[in-house]
Amino acid sequence: AFAKEYNIATPELYLEAQAKRTKTLEAQWEIILKRGYPFFFFEVVSHTFMTLAEAGDKNSVGAINLLKKMAFLHSEGIQQDLFQDEEWIHVSTLKRHSLVVDSSLGGVAMHALSQEVLRVDLMGNAKEVALGGVLQSLECEMSKFIENSPATYVHGRRYVRHV
Repeated sequence: AFAKEYNIATPELYLEAQAKRTKTLEAQWEIILKRGYPFFFFEVVSHTFMTLAEAGDKNSVGAINLLKKMAFLHSEGIQQDLFQDEEWIHVSTLKRHSLVVDSSLGGVAMHALSQEVLRVDLMGNAKEVALGGVLQSLECEMSKFIENSPATYVHGRRYVRHV
């Protein structure tokens, strides 16, 4: 399914594409080493991210944009309410690539190391746009929490981990 979806006809083409990506990633080895996580983890997440980017279809682009925003939230309990419906529909693509899983706190969870890899990978304006979108959503949701109003406490507890 993966090969068909991303137009990789043979294992040789897949390995060739992975070798090219690895050379690019090795240039960032120093950053990865300083952050204390293994290169192979960075490589896997970055390869998946690049595979989505190279697909270039509407679903892949939407999944990438959603992933970028999720990288700036707490790793657990990422709620659908923080995203527009047209963004959240791409969560199934992220699940298919094992970038997110269902969370015991509701919504989805994204491994903290995956988030770190994406934050390292995002450059310049892309980082600002993703973070700005997340902050705007959090501000909107947290504005519904009213101190001394018990009816809104559940709402505040739902999002406070992301602030």
